[in-house]
Amino acid sequence: MHKIKYVVSILMLLFVAHSLQAQSGSNSPLTRYGYGDINSTSYSASRAMGGIGIGYRAKSTINPVNPASYSNVDTLTFMFDLGGSLTHSTLRSGNERNGEFNGSFDYLTLMFPITRWMGVSLGMNPYSTVGYNFGNVDTLYLDNHEYHSQEMYNGSGGLSQVYLGVSAKFLKHYSVGINAYYLFGNITHYRERNLLNLPGASNTYQRDNLHISDFRFRYGFQYFNTFKEKHALTVGAIYENKSSLNGEFEYTMFGGHIQKTHESKQGFEFPSKYGVGAYYTYNKKISVGADFDFQNWSNAKYYGQIGTLNDVSKFSLGVEYLPDPFSKKFLGRVRYRAGTTVSNSYVLNDQTNYAVTAGVGIPFRRNASVLNLGFEYGESGDKATIRENYFKITLSTTFVERWFYKSVIR
Repeated sequence: MHKIKYVVSILMLLFVAHSLQAQSGSNSPLTRYGYGDINSTSYSASRAMGGIGIGYRAKSTINPVNPASYSNVDTLTFMFDLGGSLTHSTLRSGNERNGEFNGSFDYLTLMFPITRWMGVSLGMNPYSTVGYNFGNVDTLYLDNHEYHSQEMYNGSGGLSQVYLGVSAKFLKHYSVGINAYYLFGNITHYRERNLLNLPGASNTYQRDNLHISDFRFRYGFQYFNTFKEKHALTVGAIYENKSSLNGEFEYTMFGGHIQKTHESKQGFEFPSKYGVGAYYTYNKKISVGADFDFQNWSNAKYYGQIGTLNDVSKFSLGVEYLPDPFSKKFLGRVRYRAGTTVSNSYVLNDQTNYAVTAGVGIPFRRNASVLNLGFEYGESGDKATIRENYFKITLSTTFVERWFYKSVIR
């Protein structure tokens, strides 16, 4: 009976998490471009390790970055992981500076075994976030007269995704997996232009609304082995094929007595993605991992055109230290983590994004559950126009429960 209540509680958490996602947001002019700010796909422990995940494989963690990792789940274990974050960001443009706090739901995932060689995971998380509200005043010269034009911009919405993944081991040291994602959401951009001191001038308005509802897939592979008892190595790879988005786009412009509306159901694609990674552990205490992935955005359609977005290369590096995996003392089982990541922007040219991370994994006293606390400092944007500095605190809990066993009375 308690397990049924457990499942009902998790389903309620999924509903609440989706509601929180609908309410969470940001206020950054950088989200005006593309599909907004695309969220990291890292989860739980790997968030404090630079976001690595392609080669990451651990029994105590759910890792949807590489679906091949699910086959490592313990045959008696049911796991779920819930995470959120609090971010303080500072935007700089010229001499102007603005700071604010934002809180958000980040993800919820579940994982459980099917057989000794197969595992399943499902969950949801925001894919991208759009949120901005700003304006500026320009000066125009017509017939030797000076006029002032005020422009206001605001946008809202974002994309969410739910996934179902399965993974299978074979030949002792190999695993393959697949994630099927259902992507959905709405993104709205609004622009208003007012000519402040031009007699008889009409204000103009422009609204873009994009609704997306479609599927995409990620494929994963991992090779894992232990050498001379103390050396464990996992090498992984992921791949996503380019996919067309099934959605509806509506563009409306109106001003004075003129209104133009354009609707389309085509012209948007998600890019192909390739990634490789490795994760090495010495004596179950010291671990080092590195990932590299590439997204071919320049070959994906955006508003019907190819080449308007930039290819993205991302490199991540992370380390973890566990003083004594068999210790009965609390501090001996605390995991210490650090990492860094560097990438470029898919919407802005000549932009480098970077972040440094750190955190701890705090074990529960009576089971294998872990409370993960992480810290991240990063920069994004273009120093010549808008630059964003942020500090993020992430908190997640990986609950590990032993479900699939039978009591024996002797």
